[in-house]
Amino acid sequence: MNEKQIIRFFKEFDRMCAHFYDAGCACPSECPLKVISGKEDEVDCAYAMIEKPETVVPIVLQWSKENPERTRLVDFLEKHPNAPLNEKGYPKAFAKKCGYVPEEVFCRKPCSVCWETDVEEED
Repeated sequence: MNEKQIIRFFKEFDRMCAHFYDAGCACPSECPLKVISGKEDEVDCAYAMIEKPETVVPIVLQWSKENPERTRLVDFLEKHPNAPLNEKGYPKAFAKKCGYVPEEVFCRKPCSVCWETDVEEED
């Protein structure tokens, strides 16, 4: 694994935990890591990561594959699959010009920040 893959894994681990997180600081029984901890009422993610990484990694990767992140980039590419991309894999158009960022917002961040932002769910 290279550095980017490791960082991506931890981000996906965090996203998975946030998905299953319960206000009482205990994950619900649906959490795939619950089977690792051996506890009935909570998941000890730190224990799982330290003691059983060979079990945690495939679980997180599988969950990530089944629950892809919904970013502006994903949304844009679904709508415009043939859009030209730059050398880093982002559209040549700015997210702001494509309607993802309000016109009044001033941005000096790299395009990756805008394109990798989660799309807010619409009701």
